[in-house]
Amino acid sequence: MKTEGLWIWLALSAPLVAQMDFAGEWAPVQDEDNTGNPHIGEFIGIPMSEAGRLRSEAWSSSYMTLPEWQCRPHGAMYISRGPSQVR
Repeated sequence: MKTEGLWIWLALSAPLVAQMDFAGEWAPVQDEDNTGNPHIGEFIGIPMSEAGRLRSEAWSSSYMTLPEWQCRPHGAMYISRGPSQVR
């Protein structure tokens, strides 16, 4: 009788296997597109001529819709979250 009670006590006092769940995405979530990147038009600390400043301000994100720009790789801050095989 004591042996049966001991086995029951040991079975009830043992921790359950399913008490911890480590599943999930263990990566920092970056919810903003500009995380780690300067804001558009922010050129502080970059030595730039007037021609370079005009060219940088004339850039438009609609260039990405041109067929010849479709296969360009993504930027460093987006490449690990975007549609690529870099992980």
